[in-house]
Amino acid sequence: HELAKDFKIGLQFIYRNNGNIIEDIDKNNGYDPDVTDENGPIWIPYEFIDPGMDGEFGTPDDQRLTVYGLREDRPAMEKIGTNPLEAKRRYYTGMLTLSKRMTDNWQLEGSILYSVFKGNASDRYGTMGLEEEAFDSPNSQINSYGRLYFDRPLQIKLMSTIILFNDFTLSAYFQHHSGSTWTRTLERVYFPEGYGVKQSYVWVRAEERGAQRKASYTNMDLRLEKSFALGDSTKMNISLDIFNLFGNRGVNFNDNPNGSLYYYRTPPKYQLDPLYGTASSVYGVRTFRIGVRLSF
Repeated sequence: HELAKDFKIGLQFIYRNNGNIIEDIDKNNGYDPDVTDENGPIWIPYEFIDPGMDGEFGTPDDQRLTVYGLREDRPAMEKIGTNPLEAKRRYYTGMLTLSKRMTDNWQLEGSILYSVFKGNASDRYGTMGLEEEAFDSPNSQINSYGRLYFDRPLQIKLMSTIILFNDFTLSAYFQHHSGSTWTRTLERVYFPEGYGVKQSYVWVRAEERGAQRKASYTNMDLRLEKSFALGDSTKMNISLDIFNLFGNRGVNFNDNPNGSLYYYRTPPKYQLDPLYGTASSVYGVRTFRIGVRLSF
């Protein structure tokens, strides 16, 4: 809708439902914790106390969880690719758009978006299609539905250009978006000796997928450009680009304790991932670039 001359706003809504998602399953044992055969339950439950984010037993963030071990007389896992009926990814977004045409020596384009991206099958390129183990066992189904890695609820983008005096042009690009999600996991929950299961430990999400979020990202890029006429049909442009104008920088850490739990011991033992709390990457470099363009 045009609110004023050369300026309009728009509203958009998008709903996307991914179907027929390709994932692998265990052909021999499935992923239903309640399935049985002639000898009883195929997946044997094991209940324990998760010490929570603080890693200390007996504190308010403790919780009771149940994982499952494959009964020791069952055949080994045999993976096949299929389309599990429960696999889903759903995306909802509402977006406000702004547009000011180039008049009176300035223009503006922008959008403000709020979205929700949830599912129980990964959206990351390296794990899409048979690689995530989302349906390999009942353990991969625990806390499996939630906000996916590429879920960025708030996204703001603004782009503007202003023509200044003496053929100087100033352009700016601003962007802000929510940080990526992550989930606290237990890398290894060990079963007691003689528990009657094939594996000695299993992996499990200790909270809903995407329950945690890293810091949001904000950035401003700037370009200043000057045009020179060189004769009737030749023009030279000299530009200065400044990327990350405000010098935003930071360090990404391994936030997930990803602990190993020996609950059957007395007292129970909880061991943190050796990489927990260490720096994984550094970001934030202010960059200057000078460019020359000749048009004829």
